[in-house]
Amino acid sequence: DIVEALDLHSRAWTDEIVNFNKNSKHLEISVLTPSSIRDLEEQLQEPVWGLLIAGSMGLWWYLFFSLASWKAPLASRVTVGTTGVGVASFATFAAGGLFFICGFKLNAAIVGCVPFLALGLGVNDMLILTRGFSEVGVERIKSMSMSEILGEVFGRAGVGVTLTSLCNVVSFGLASFVPIPGLSDFCICIVLDSVMNYIAMMTLFPCCLMLEAKRIKEKRPDNLLRLCHQRILRTGQESAGAESCIETPLLNCLTKRAAPRLGSWAGGVISLAIGLAAIGASVYPIKTQTLGWDPEQLVPKQNPLRRSLELLFRDFNLFPTYVVYHGIDDPMDVSQNQAEMLKLYDAVSSQKYTTPGPFPHYLTMFYYYAAFTPAVNNTNMVPAPASVPAGFADLGLVKPDRFQALFNDWRKMPLDDPASALGGGSFVLADLVFANEFKYSADGGLLYSHVLFFISGTSSDSDLIEVIKDTRAIVEASPLKDTAYVYGDIFTYWASFIGLDRFMYNIMGISVCVMFASALVLLQSLTSAVIVAVMSMLMVVNMYAAMNLLVEFNIFTVAAILAGVGLSIEFTAHVTSSFVLAPGTPEQRLATVMQETYPAILQGSVSTSLSIAPLLFHQVEFVSVYLCIPFLILTAIGMFHGMVILPGVLALSARILTLLGLVKQKESAQNTEDAEVSAERQVI
Repeated sequence: DIVEALDLHSRAWTDEIVNFNKNSKHLEISVLTPSSIRDLEEQLQEPVWGLLIAGSMGLWWYLFFSLASWKAPLASRVTVGTTGVGVASFATFAAGGLFFICGFKLNAAIVGCVPFLALGLGVNDMLILTRGFSEVGVERIKSMSMSEILGEVFGRAGVGVTLTSLCNVVSFGLASFVPIPGLSDFCICIVLDSVMNYIAMMTLFPCCLMLEAKRIKEKRPDNLLRLCHQRILRTGQESAGAESCIETPLLNCLTKRAAPRLGSWAGGVISLAIGLAAIGASVYPIKTQTLGWDPEQLVPKQNPLRRSLELLFRDFNLFPTYVVYHGIDDPMDVSQNQAEMLKLYDAVSSQKYTTPGPFPHYLTMFYYYAAFTPAVNNTNMVPAPASVPAGFADLGLVKPDRFQALFNDWRKMPLDDPASALGGGSFVLADLVFANEFKYSADGGLLYSHVLFFISGTSSDSDLIEVIKDTRAIVEASPLKDTAYVYGDIFTYWASFIGLDRFMYNIMGISVCVMFASALVLLQSLTSAVIVAVMSMLMVVNMYAAMNLLVEFNIFTVAAILAGVGLSIEFTAHVTSSFVLAPGTPEQRLATVMQETYPAILQGSVSTSLSIAPLLFHQVEFVSVYLCIPFLILTAIGMFHGMVILPGVLALSARILTLLGLVKQKESAQNTEDAEVSAERQVI
């Protein structure tokens, strides 16, 4: 009842302030209450159903129009695409159940982003498998057995799906080591979703493909386009025109014009030069990055708490911080410890951006009691060393053999005789300096204590980071470095920025190695594995630089960048695996790559963008800035590098290796057939 009453009072007071500010011209009032923060946490953990429905509907309509073939009933894939979205959604629900079984809890990042991102990733794999199915061809599907069809589909698309899923799991798994529990749980949730989605796409979705193959064998219409297709099939035709009025001309243009140009020596050199230039252009934004973030971005714009946080961090920053002592209750060393405790507190609380708390150090308060107890012939004190700052121990330090008993008498509350407290008592002063919040051993020895000071006067994130670094250096130089530390919400949170870039580089390095090893095992090509790893890192570096132009560098951008390591493989694995498996000259192999992978990559990129784009309109700016924009940036960069730069680099590497005699050029099926015909003619 008391908590409820306080919450109601807090909300009523907040409403009063909001109404006052609407009519005030010269005075603005801001309030920051515990209840408003709790309300915000509850609000952020509620699913944004409107955006989720909008994203799902936009994605479905896109898939409908991209997979539909109005004039070729047997080439239409709308029904299998729709069931594939259902399979991806089922995998997401399964991942959510596994997430809860493992003991994790929802947070704002998970509720706000995971459903959108998970759906996009699942649909990507579905589109790759669907494209592999379509590439088998209608006529071959009619004549092949179900096992042969599945074998060819997995031969075409299984390697790419496996590689992307593996890299997603590894990259998000490594990103889960970020020292922010909420973001760590977010990454773990994506890991579980990637695992469940891979299992679903390799076990459940093939059943959907088999039903689609059965439909083709029986020459039935696509269920969602039945009215349109029935008219064509009734005439005895399987097609009344091109399969796609957009895709077919586009692929013809790519295979006949783009592939020869990218596959040439000049195209490969230009692609490599552009890739190197992209790395060079990323150096300056990365080198000049600034640390920090804006806490008000966590609050919806219409919430009055947003303005409170903005003013707090900009103009009225007074952040409570504590010097914490633990394990220093040894009576034989207490005199030396007392002096060092006082010196440490004075050093950390008298810096440029720090100020002492409202009350003296608890030892200083205690000395006033110990110095006059008993009032006659007091023998409790010893002179303080000259190194102790003035004002902290002017009456001396307490003797080691008297410290524990006197300290417990000083803080003791007269609970057995409450009436005696009416006249005051030493416990009042002890309580002012939090002595009754400390931790004590069974015999009354002091185990844990803390002293309040404030971080104040900072005007930027760099000031906060500066004072944290200086404070850490002071503690490290103190003899108490193993038994003392500094704690505070702001101190702890902003301390995570220090060394953050080194942490990110280490995780990225591990991810690159795992990506290279995975590509080497699955593609069986050293050159291709190197290209996959390097091109993926190039995309991530460009994403890193682009984000530095938009936001400050912080733990949230690190999580997004590390997640981008896994997502970048979506744009390199399929192209590279297709190039490795394709026969013929570099130009012919690129034509095959464009024919097999470009539609799926383009569809996957657009579907991912459509599934995430609704987050741009999220009520919380943090979700849009850190959980939406980074992935949209990566998608745009990935499409450019994966569909323009990577093919040219692959063709160039193939030409160089062939020129050096390290590999033999694969003959295309057409070349082989022509050679056989020529041999027969010679025999004749």
